[in-house]
Amino acid sequence: MSETTPAAGRTVPGWVPAAAAALVAAALYSPRVWGAGFVNYDDPYLTSPDNPAIGKGLLSGLGDLLPFWRRPQFMNAWLPLYYGSLGLDHALGGGAAWVFHLHNVLLHALSAGVLAALLLEMGFAAPAAALAAAIFALHPAQVESVAWISQRKSVLAVFFLLLSFLAYVRGTRASYSGGSIRWQN
Repeated sequence: MSETTPAAGRTVPGWVPAAAAALVAAALYSPRVWGAGFVNYDDPYLTSPDNPAIGKGLLSGLGDLLPFWRRPQFMNAWLPLYYGSLGLDHALGGGAAWVFHLHNVLLHALSAGVLAALLLEMGFAAPAAALAAAIFALHPAQVESVAWISQRKSVLAVFFLLLSFLAYVRGTRASYSGGSIRWQN
């Protein structure tokens, strides 16, 4: 990320608005992580070791990763990143609800940070980028996706969508300026 110049004449590193937006999201949702349990709809089945999609946990061997990519899992849905992330949470936390919730909060916080970086890359001023990303992070429409473990697919989709937009904007800037398409700081 480039540096931005506020009205006072000081330069602000480009990572500051992104970090601020991520911290706002993490601060808002983190208290809910520790006491939250499973929502009694899809969560118990999707996060249970009885679910063949996450079964033994990902850390027991490479063979456990292959089913995610080879065949549909629950209700004929082919969602390898989704089930892979749930399986990773199960392997790391032994099925504890807070691990699944923490993963959702981290993904949402990273999405807020990526949004701020994207807006900076598009030429927005640092305060505007930080404010827009904070509004995204705090907006009530995000609560269901972050708080409900089964909605991990939404949080993953937003994260990778924003990341792809950032890559596109950086790539087109590099190609129009005659440079090579690569990540630049």
